[in-house]
Amino acid sequence: MSTDIRLEKIKKILLDSFEISRLEIENDSSKHSRPGNDTHYRVLVVSEDFKGLSKVKRHQSVYSACQILFDEGLHSMSLQIFSLSEDKGQVLLDPSLCASKK
Repeated sequence: MSTDIRLEKIKKILLDSFEISRLEIENDSSKHSRPGNDTHYRVLVVSEDFKGLSKVKRHQSVYSACQILFDEGLHSMSLQIFSLSEDKGQVLLDPSLCASKK
């Protein structure tokens, strides 16, 4: 069984940086690059630390916490960020499934 080292680093950084109630991370790299090139992730995070912050500020705080990973080659993190009161059991969305129906 192989370990996704970058996923584990994302998890550790977020858990160390925020008081997290719920965290889901999925490696989405296979849809964007060749296998083994772990550069794209989807992240759902719920924390009271985000209460009262705009969507932009929430994203900036997560990207700032993970800056070292971007410096090491992380290319993309698709973020879904909620405060505790906003968490209604959201699921980690697959962006490819979000296209509007014709």
